[in-house]
Amino acid sequence: MGWRLGYVLVLAWAMGCGGGDEDVRGSAVGASCATPNQTQACMCDSSAGRQVCTQAGWGECECDGVNVDLTAGQAGHAGPAPAGNLRTDINFDWQETSAAAGPCQAGEYVGTFECQFESMPVMPMGPVTMRLEASADGEFLEVRDGIIDAQTMGPMLHADLEGQLDCTNRRFEARMLNGMAAIIPGLPFNTFEGTLSGDYEPTTATITGEWHIVTSQGWMCPGTWSVALTP
Repeated sequence: MGWRLGYVLVLAWAMGCGGGDEDVRGSAVGASCATPNQTQACMCDSSAGRQVCTQAGWGECECDGVNVDLTAGQAGHAGPAPAGNLRTDINFDWQETSAAAGPCQAGEYVGTFECQFESMPVMPMGPVTMRLEASADGEFLEVRDGIIDAQTMGPMLHADLEGQLDCTNRRFEARMLNGMAAIIPGLPFNTFEGTLSGDYEPTTATITGEWHIVTSQGWMCPGTWSVALTP
């Protein structure tokens, strides 16, 4: 008699613990939540789902077309997928830019310069050439093989260029190196230093700006310059 009573008690305990619906995790429908449109994980029987916070509290657990009322703790009726999943009027237009340097274009740039010496009626002019290549971090285009060269019947100017184009701000800054000038024919060469600055126009791939040079004798020659990307 004793062993039969024990068997009945064990069976009753097993049925009580293992029977019934599977445990459903999540908040009860209508339970308070802090932030509208916040989501959290929940379970519809054995399927993972989500709950969305509304002004009325947590909503039902949504799992592949099955709504679960977590107040009752069991799966409810099979319903349609969330309305947002069925919309066909939503489109995304992605703006494409160069990964290397944003709105800037690398390549060969060619143009001209001219300036006017303040102390004499001399106006050098000539070509500007440079190659712009992307920096390691892609934020700038750096000058490679940059040269200004005025070879005319009057003054002669020659210098190398070193600088970069800030693609975020579309601003070009460079300086002249190894500058040599023959301002008056027959007189010794003068060394000079100078700077170039300008704004980059992405629609035309051009740089336009100003430059300033000062020779070793103190002669200054402010002027303008521009370059454009070659095909």
